[in-house]
Amino acid sequence: DGDTIFVDEGTYPEHIYVGKSLNIIGANQSTTVVDSMGSFRGFRVFADRVNITGFTVKNAAFAIYLNSSENHVYGNRVGNSKIGVRLDNGRNNTISGNVIENMLLEGEGIFFENAKRNVIQGNLFVNDSFAISLVLSTENIIKENTIRDCPSASIWLQSSSDNKIYNNNFANNTGSAIADYSFNTIWDNGYPSGGNYWSSHNDSDSNNGLRQNITGSDGISDVPRVIDESNQDNYPLVGPINTFDAGTWNEVSYSVDIVSNSTVSAFRFNPAEGPLIRFNVTGQNGTSGFSRVVIPKGLLWVEDRWNVTVDREPLNYTVIADGDHAYLYFTYQHSAKIAEIRGTDVISELPSTKLLLLILIFVT
Repeated sequence: DGDTIFVDEGTYPEHIYVGKSLNIIGANQSTTVVDSMGSFRGFRVFADRVNITGFTVKNAAFAIYLNSSENHVYGNRVGNSKIGVRLDNGRNNTISGNVIENMLLEGEGIFFENAKRNVIQGNLFVNDSFAISLVLSTENIIKENTIRDCPSASIWLQSSSDNKIYNNNFANNTGSAIADYSFNTIWDNGYPSGGNYWSSHNDSDSNNGLRQNITGSDGISDVPRVIDESNQDNYPLVGPINTFDAGTWNEVSYSVDIVSNSTVSAFRFNPAEGPLIRFNVTGQNGTSGFSRVVIPKGLLWVEDRWNVTVDREPLNYTVIADGDHAYLYFTYQHSAKIAEIRGTDVISELPSTKLLLLILIFVT
């Protein structure tokens, strides 16, 4: 119970039946191929607290099947199957950081039935008929996923309620979100965090504020995204959202979100370099670009004014704050450029316990 096993390539997944708590890791770390050869299931998990990572799973009816709770499926690639990840009757599972692509005709990337309080986060869905389907499922969180080129529906809710869906990218999907007999779903994270990016939505952004009635852009569309009469995204984003890992400091993990119409890359944050974050923005020469950068207040903060530059040129910006984050919005002209945001204070790179130890040594 709680052991770790490494699975080599060539293992037939009908034999991977998990009846105890395990860490199951692809021996080649994300390149270990488990080919179902058209068989019914790949991984079958009936135990709680199982971690599955490092696999490419393909050609299955259910590539990864869960009927249990508190599992973590992450860092896998699933393709050419009827259903990528299926969860029945599970609680408190996390499906994160997977690539789920090319599901078969009418196939589904992730399918939940009678599932409660689970998290679908940071996955990439490409060319799946239905990227995410929830049936009779409640209180699940779907965030920070990218869903693109899906022909039938990006998200399909069926008799499901009280789920929360926000900070996802919905790009170039033929089918939109569908909510059948589904109520009390929240499609945004409030203001100023915002909702989701919909590539087909109105991207007008002249105003800001809780009611979007204050002059000035904020990276959020002035027009809500209506799914149906009972479901709408009140604060749709006007550019794709990128989530970057800023590290774990003092046992707390931090991330920085950047909403932008630029291609954002080379994100960098290192307290040893000072109170700043840096990233590249790229776009077609001569076009206008914008970025909205969400900075956790415990990571990097300022006493008076931020210093925002693009290719070392100082820029004007607007800032909106809530209790936990600062939201900085600024514009620039495109090409390939380096953006930098500098504050006045930064989190210590030393954990507090180590810092206390150093103080005691010094005093001694």
